[in-house]
Amino acid sequence: MEKCLSLYWSRVEAAISDLQGGKEVEEEEGKVDEEKGTEDEDMDTDSVDNRLDLEELSGIPFEAHILMARMMMELEMNERAADVLEALLEEDDENAEVYYLISVVGQQLWKESDPERLRHYVTMAKLFCAKEGDTELSDEMDALLQTLPAERTPSVSMDDGPMSSDDDDDEAEKGKEQDEGNS
Repeated sequence: MEKCLSLYWSRVEAAISDLQGGKEVEEEEGKVDEEKGTEDEDMDTDSVDNRLDLEELSGIPFEAHILMARMMMELEMNERAADVLEALLEEDDENAEVYYLISVVGQQLWKESDPERLRHYVTMAKLFCAKEGDTELSDEMDALLQTLPAERTPSVSMDDGPMSSDDDDDEAEKGKEQDEGNS
């Protein structure tokens, strides 16, 4: 398995970095377009058309990536399995099996360190499993959601809401006082 992985992993790693690099470039181009105030839809479709998927970059079919991720999980190579599965989600973000597998791997990797990340994948797995009619896996994901720590949401009082302008008024008064003091 290690020999097979050594042959396989270099191609997958290169494909993943190409995919991530392309995503970062697209995000930067989006920021530049926003700054210019232009929206060229032709350029957007060109960048999508020119973006290669994991199968094209590595020469390995989508299903084989799933099988390899499963083998990695069995060998407790969870970080690598997560990398492969996240790359597969870049290619097909509606695949229930990939969300399920990354949820299983995520239990080992992120349950304590990054429960919000795990919650995202588990929620998506539950959604797509239910959509495909797989109630057993959907129930399993629901049970996993129940074991995760509560979502971190900032506590907001009635005075802190968007309708409250007390803080804005206080800041405006402080600004006026500073301006008067500088005069």
